[in-house]
Amino acid sequence: MKLSVFKREKKGKGALTDIRARNGIPAVLYGKKIENQTVFVKGEEFSAVMRKIPTNHLSNTRFSLDYEGKTYYALVKGIEYHKITYNPLHLDFMIVEQDDLVNVNIPILCTGTVDCVGLKLGGVLRQVIRSYKVRCLVKDIPTSCVVDVQAMNVGDAKRLSDIALPKDVHPLLNVSEVAISIAKR
Repeated sequence: MKLSVFKREKKGKGALTDIRARNGIPAVLYGKKIENQTVFVKGEEFSAVMRKIPTNHLSNTRFSLDYEGKTYYALVKGIEYHKITYNPLHLDFMIVEQDDLVNVNIPILCTGTVDCVGLKLGGVLRQVIRSYKVRCLVKDIPTSCVVDVQAMNVGDAKRLSDIALPKDVHPLLNVSEVAISIAKR
């Protein structure tokens, strides 16, 4: 996902209010090889990019940021929303290289719900854990973890250990925890 990032010339609360009044979103860039930079993105551009990102995939989406003639690759590490409008108020971008180790949350997606044995018998799908926290290289970040629940019956459960991860992706959660279950109504 590509975004243009612009340097913030002024500092302080008044400058932030001015950026937001012009439909901008204040942000900060940081990383190992870059000094912290106060910047902003255009609200319309960020909204257009967000519409292309599937639900719960923001934390593992790599952004290509154009900033002062250079291209940086980044992950969104923080986003602050307005309490009422839910519009973004502030963004934190962590600049990364392809060979950097990062901790990210990977969404867990359930497939096979239409033909699930347990659901047909009146059970209810309970997704206890919606994202899997893992550590991997930036180049190895998976888009999602897919779990097929078609053969699950009422009372069955799948643990994090039952979810296949790529070879170089390491879990940061207790793998014995239940991620998905089919419960009685």
